[in-house]
Amino acid sequence: MGYAGEVQSVGTGPAEVARFVAETGVDALAVSVGNSHLMQVQGAAIDRSLLRAIETACLGLPLVLHGGSGIVAAERLALARETAVRKFNIGTEMRMAFGAALRAALARDPARFDRDQILAETVAPMVVAACGSITTLG
Repeated sequence: MGYAGEVQSVGTGPAEVARFVAETGVDALAVSVGNSHLMQVQGAAIDRSLLRAIETACLGLPLVLHGGSGIVAAERLALARETAVRKFNIGTEMRMAFGAALRAALARDPARFDRDQILAETVAPMVVAACGSITTLG
């Protein structure tokens, strides 16, 4: 798994998947198929043929995509409906919503210092962001 703007993602090898699953008995597996951590804009190019090969190597195993924040909502929905991907990690979306809400709260009252009051203003925007992401999955 790469990081946006830093380290290029290298696709997960289906042969590695088959061996890893056989040796560990995992109940879900995070794979790299064009997704990257810390993508602040959507546009990851998911390699569907690699994803199909991985699915074949571990039939029935739920797959996880880290870097889900970088996957266009329509693509997330298609992946959720058509593939073994069952979990999308959207930490970057959540951190972006939190950061924006925190900056806005501080800007509204720069003299305020009580962390509980300040952080309370980040909850609703994060709920909106999470619900928005979840809703895109149908």
